[in-house]
Amino acid sequence: MRRTAWGIATAGFFVMAIVGMAYGVPPLVCATRALGGAAVLFVLASLAGRLAVSLVVQAFLEHVARRPKGKDDSRERGN
Repeated sequence: MRRTAWGIATAGFFVMAIVGMAYGVPPLVCATRALGGAAVLFVLASLAGRLAVSLVVQAFLEHVARRPKGKDDSRERGN
């Protein structure tokens, strides 16, 4: 999850830096804004990943809790 967040932040940094350079922003300002944007992207990607894992685990636990606890008659063989 952290590796994915780093990848998203890195890609976002370069995209924001390229866009800033294309619009003629000075390099220091461009790099500073891109670094800030990458930090925000890292935090958002981390939170989104945690939320996704939490939802999957919660759905799995609800599925396990809903299963019948006793024997299933449909699986027994008749003699």
